[in-house]
Amino acid sequence: MEPDLRKAWSLQWKREEGRQLPPGLVAADALFYGQVASLGTQLESLFSIFPREQVGVLFHEDMVSDPRAFYKQALRFLCVPSDGRSDFPVLNAGRYHRWPRVEALIRRRPQELEWVISRLKLRELGLGRALRRFSTAADVRAPLAPEFRLELIDYFSPEVDKLEQLTRRDLRHWLKN
Repeated sequence: MEPDLRKAWSLQWKREEGRQLPPGLVAADALFYGQVASLGTQLESLFSIFPREQVGVLFHEDMVSDPRAFYKQALRFLCVPSDGRSDFPVLNAGRYHRWPRVEALIRRRPQELEWVISRLKLRELGLGRALRRFSTAADVRAPLAPEFRLELIDYFSPEVDKLEQLTRRDLRHWLKN
């Protein structure tokens, strides 16, 4: 996996041709970021299969700005009663692995390590969870370089227009540099 977004973005066209794919990749189409993030086209396709009233379109920015209203909107769409909650803590915040090799070892344990873990009852002690917590840190992302942001705006502008039409929502602020 390519951690640098700009480089990953530039690799997608080579990857569509089957070149420069990461080893062990299962779903190459997940690396075609332009297609995956073409939300207008994705929503248009969904609306061609399901009636609009059966599709709930919610925006992440609404969840961030007013989690309670977002929650109520989702419950209304799902016809589910509210449980009355008013506190919405952030869960699964962006994190990065300080030591990717340690994470890979935890994720793909060799059989010998699995034997040691079971014999010493390490799973019950929660050492794996503790090691994961210790080996990850909050991911504070730098803003996109202005020229790369302009490239993305240019690429996704037709998609944002399509999404505006489909959702009847003004999304022009997505296209501001």
